[in-house]
Amino acid sequence: MKNLLNISMGDYIRKKRLNKACELLCEGYNVSETTWQTGFSDPNYFSKCFKREFGVRPTDYQRKGKQKSNDSLSANPNETA
Repeated sequence: MKNLLNISMGDYIRKKRLNKACELLCEGYNVSETTWQTGFSDPNYFSKCFKREFGVRPTDYQRKGKQKSNDSLSANPNETA
């Protein structure tokens, strides 16, 4: 695997789990729920890995995701459903 992707199998799996964590955080799951649902057993370790991978803490990522959602909803206030 390392020869194909230039990363170890453990790193590949961790990246996949962290990408799934991004989806869950954007869907509204809290950090603790996301930790368990992505297979991490320690929220502190999860947060450390998340920050190393994406450069922000999971809670900050979640807030930015919510802000983007709210911004896109309020971008066209005159639009009717």
